[in-house]
Amino acid sequence: IAHTWAITPEERDKHDQKFDTLSPSMGYVSGEQSRKFFLQSGLPKSVLYKCHNIYHSCCQVSR
Repeated sequence: IAHTWAITPEERDKHDQKFDTLSPSMGYVSGEQSRKFFLQSGLPKSVLYKCHNIYHSCCQVSR
């Protein structure tokens, strides 16, 4: 399956590097880590709220 990214490979590398600064465990970060990271992003809270809702509507993970 071919994946089409809406960002360039260079942009993806840049964002992957930022993600790696969070020291993910097995490719994941905690909810608190991601919350702090996105609050520092400068995105408007309305955009963050939409992202949060999208995640919770499609990507629930069992504990």
